[in-house]
Order: sequence, then structure tokens, then C-alpha cells
Amino acid sequence: MMPILARYGPFFLYSYTVLISLGILAGIGLTAWRARWGERPYPHWFDGILISLLAGLIGGRALFAAVNWDYFQIHPAEIWQWRQGISYYGALAGGLTAFWLWARWAKRDWAAYADLYAPGLALAAVFVWLACLLDGTTYGRETIISLWSADLPDKLGVSAVRYQTQLMGAVWSLLWAGIVIVWGWRGRLRGGRLFWLALAGVTLGRLLISFLRGDPAPMLGDWRLDALADGAALLLLAFALNNPAWFRRSL
Repeated sequence: MMPILARYGPFFLYSYTVLISLGILAGIGLTAWRARWGERPYPHWFDGILISLLAGLIGGRALFAAVNWDYFQIHPAEIWQWRQGISYYGALAGGLTAFWLWARWAKRDWAAYADLYAPGLALAAVFVWLACLLDGTTYGRETIISLWSADLPDKLGVSAVRYQTQLMGAVWSLLWAGIVIVWGWRGRLRGGRLFWLALAGVTLGRLLISFLRGDPAPMLGDWRLDALADGAALLLLAFALNNPAWFRRSL
């Protein structure tokens, strides 16, 4: 864990913020390369990314604050400090809504632009998991010593042998980003399918790793609510991947 990278007087440089920023830059860089060397032009592609990114960050932080309201109602000034905590589904809902509105307003083919953004989105997920690793969030539950476990602390600083869920997430996301990049380069998935594939892979990784996580989460019986949300989202994404024309007409 290394939540604070440096301090400059009263200001702190948080590892979470740095890695999230690096992930955004890496995703934009990959998208810029694809837009330049792709088979067709993508006018104003950066506008779509910027609008979606801002809405995603706001939506992700807002839902994170809502889920953890017991803490933030006591510390309201920390809601928008961005040092840790972004809800995946808040970011997804905010970013997708803003992207859809931008595509409608700018009269762009949302499916083509979504496929353009897909590899960058998958690559950015790697940095999100690494940010959680350095920040000490999304930690694993206690287990025995193995290749995928280590002596790690929980949110209270209590150390134990735990699954390295953040590292698992980073490795999974890196492998999936490679798959999406290769499929995007070959151009075999079009009409929004590459985008749905990227999101499905990110969500599948979250679902599988959720069974090994030990950080607190809202529960429904014996099930984590985030795992149930991942399962439901994965079914929807699988349908979208196999029926891209239906979603394209609907949107």
C-alpha cells in the first residue's frame, strides 16, 4: 500500500489520483492512435471522450458518496476530493448517458465511435485496479499462503494473508485489453460489438473477483450487491453483444 506518493507543504499527491489520471491518458492515447490510423475518419472524437469522461467521473463519485453516505454526511468536504473511491456503475451510467446525448446532438454514429473508444476503455481498467492496489481498497478476504495471496491490511490496518484481488483485477484487465485491441485492429467486430465486448470483459472480471473480496459492501442475504449488479449487467451486455442491431435501433 502506498496511498500517498508525496507531500508538498499542505498538499498531498495521492497514488489513486495519479494512477486514475495515467489510465485516462493511456486510454486517450490509444484512442488517438486508432482514430489516426483507422479505416475511416472520426471527426471530433476527443469531444465525445471529454464529455463522457467528465460525466463518468461525476456519476462515479456521486454514487460512491451515496453508497457511503454514513461517512460523507460527517465529512461532506471530502465528497469531491477525488483521492479515492469511484463507483463503477455510477461512472458507467454517467459516461454512457453523456456519450449517447453527445452522439445524438453531434449527429455521430454512436456505435462506430463506441467501437473506437473500446480498447482505450479496456486499457484504462488496468490502471483502476492498480490504483486500488496502492490505495488499499477492494482488498481480498483472508486465505492461505499461495501465489495469489500476500500479507495485506484491511481498511482498519489489520494485516492478514489475503487474496491479492487488486493484482488479479489488473492482470485480468490487461489480458482483456489485449484481446480487445487485437479484435479492434483486425476490425472483425463492428456496429458497437467491440464496445460491448470491452464492457463485458471488464464486468466479468469484477464478478469473478467479487467472490474473493473482503472489503465491506452492501449485502442481500449472503450476496454482495455489487456482485449481483455485475451478474445482471453481464447478462445485459451478453445480449447487447449478440444483438447489436437491436440496441442500435433502440438508441
